[in-house]
Amino acid sequence: MFALATKELKLAIQSEATTQTDDGIFVSRLTLGNMLARVSYDIETKEFIGSAAISKNLAIENAYHSILRYLENEKRIEIDDYNAERVSELKADMLLSKTWLMLFEDKAKKLKQDISAKNTALQRFFHSFNSVCLETSSMVPLLACKQASPAKKEHASSRFAAAATQIRRRFTPSCP
Repeated sequence: MFALATKELKLAIQSEATTQTDDGIFVSRLTLGNMLARVSYDIETKEFIGSAAISKNLAIENAYHSILRYLENEKRIEIDDYNAERVSELKADMLLSKTWLMLFEDKAKKLKQDISAKNTALQRFFHSFNSVCLETSSMVPLLACKQASPAKKEHASSRFAAAATQIRRRFTPSCP
């Protein structure tokens, strides 16, 4: 639509600049020449700035839309499209939705990788813990008899302490 309007009105784009802010937002600035002044009928140039956007192409498109709105408000062109404004809103909503999707898609992949890494570490821990339990099961009585003599209780207690020491050694990280 913009190309058609500039061709019919014989307008020329004299300069086009798109800048990116620190936030990753793009803003386009267009200078349009060969514009006939409304009052004096002199030829003038006018600068237009589009609304901020998340991509360079969208920022340029927003600048084109600001020019079309200006030309329509000045009654130099008439856009005969009943749904133009609504279609523009829907396109912006769709682009915003795609942007959020792309942003969160990366986060979702990272979360899946983190969960997978933690799951692997947990599985290794369970495997090591299981092997320690199997190795020490002969040393540690799991259920002590209530009627056991004090000597048997002391012997079981010392075996339990030895097994606990072995478990601590296995699961304590060694310092280099």
